Amino acid sequence: MGVLIMGIENLEELKAIINNAPDGLATDFTLRFGRVKYYKFSPHGCWYYFEGNNWIPIERPQRSTRSLSDIKRIIEMMEATQGLLQLTAGSPDGYWRNEINAARKALGLKV
Repeated sequence: MGVLIMGIENLEELKAIINNAPDGLATDFTLRFGRVKYYKFSPHGCWYYFEGNNWIPIERPQRSTRSLSDIKRIIEMMEATQGLLQLTAGSPDGYWRNEINAARKALGLKV
């Protein structure tokens, strides 16, 4: 179910998807038109969609679902990259300046 997450701009938006997941029970989500929908798969082989305060059974989620565990890993990698950028930002010769600025921009950090 690995489809690119379109519309995610930065690290904080990814963190919001994780932080807003219902009770930590969701396993997957979709992002469509700026709205996140959460899904879970039960051990009984059924998919559920979270709406309001309820899990509603569905036949299957939308095609563009993404695993929340994948997003957690992406967040870890972005945070590690952010730390490296902070270490190398003070490079006296400016050799990596363009690369660092491009990476900072991709992470949603001030350039």
